[in-house]
Amino acid sequence: MADEPISDLTQIISKESLDELKTIPIVCPWCNMIYKVSLWQVKRDKKIGVSHGICPQCYKKMKKKNKV
Repeated sequence: MADEPISDLTQIISKESLDELKTIPIVCPWCNMIYKVSLWQVKRDKKIGVSHGICPQCYKKMKKKNKV
């Protein structure tokens, strides 16, 4: 194995098998505002949708009402 050229030891990885970076909007369920867009690494050909999380403004409102 030590005498083998490096080119014989490498693997060929197809582009299709690699994960992709996809943009996913994050929507606040309280005000329905898109407040952030994130890049996520997802499997190729996987369907994606939106993600949910509380926006900073709604978080402040909920914190004042002691609901967070």
